[in-house]
Amino acid sequence: MNHRMLFFISLIVIIVGVAGILLQYKPPAEPATEDSVSLPVSVPEKKITFLAQASRELKPYDLLSLSDYKIKEIEVHEDAENNRGFSSEVIADLRGYLILENIAEGGIISPEMAISPRSPEFIQRSLRDDETPYAIKVNVNDEFILTTLKVGQKITLILRAEESNNSRAVANQTAADDGVSTALGNDGVSTAISSAVTQFFTQPLMSSIDVIDIKKYENPSNTTFRNNNIAGEVIVRVDAEQIATLRTVEKSGEILISLTKGSAHLSDKRTQLSDILPSFRTVRELRGKN
Repeated sequence: MNHRMLFFISLIVIIVGVAGILLQYKPPAEPATEDSVSLPVSVPEKKITFLAQASRELKPYDLLSLSDYKIKEIEVHEDAENNRGFSSEVIADLRGYLILENIAEGGIISPEMAISPRSPEFIQRSLRDDETPYAIKVNVNDEFILTTLKVGQKITLILRAEESNNSRAVANQTAADDGVSTALGNDGVSTAISSAVTQFFTQPLMSSIDVIDIKKYENPSNTTFRNNNIAGEVIVRVDAEQIATLRTVEKSGEILISLTKGSAHLSDKRTQLSDILPSFRTVRELRGKN
C-alpha cells in the first residue's frame, strides 16, 4: 500500500470523527426568564342559563300563563355574548308577562320579547287601540281574591243585583212561620207578604277577561277603608263594547269576579234566590178593580 492510499484513508477517518462530534453536540440550555415562562391557557368558565320556550304560537298583546311556556336549561360560556336567557329568579314565574312580537311554537322567548307586569309601561303597552282599563272594586269579604289572582289570568264577570219588584210578593207558608205578616187568600190558605225579604239575582256579563293589574289598599284599619268596605281593585282590559256594558250595569249592583279556566263559554243563565232556596219563592199579588 502506498503513501497516497494511506493519506486518503486517514482523511476519511478524520472527517467521520469530526462529523460524529458535531452531531452529538448540543448547545447548553439558556436559563429561563420571566418572558419565556409559558402561562397556562385559561379556559372560559361555563354557567347554567335558562330559556323560556313557547308551548304554543304567541302573538303581541298575549299575556303569558304557565301553560304557554316551558323552561329549558342549557350550559353556556360565562362570556358568551348571545345570552338570551332570563335569570333563575325571574324565569321561575313568567305569568303575566306581555308578549311584544310573534313567537312560533317552540321558539325562545327572550327578555327583549316580553315586558314584566312590574314595568311602569306595562299597562299602557298591554292595551290595544280599542281597549281601556277598568277597575273592579273588591270588598273586604272577598279580600282573598287580591292574593289569589295573578296578572295575566282570565276571569268571568258576574252582576249581582237586587230584584226589581213593583208589586207585592206573596210567599209560601214557610215565610209565614218565620214571622212575616200573613194574609188570607181566596182559597182560604194563609199566605205571607215577603216584603221583608230582599230578592237578589246574579247574571253573567262576560268571560275570558284579562287581568292586567291588582291593587291592594294599604292600612285596612283606616276609617275610610272600613266605611267604604273596599279592600282593593282588580284592573282588567276591556274593549269598547264591554266597557259600555260595564258602565251601564255598574250602578245596578255589585260586579263579582269568578276565575275562568281557559276560554270558557259564557252562560246566560240568570240565578235568583228562589232558584237556590225554594222557601223564598213568591207569587206576585195582582189586584183588580171591582
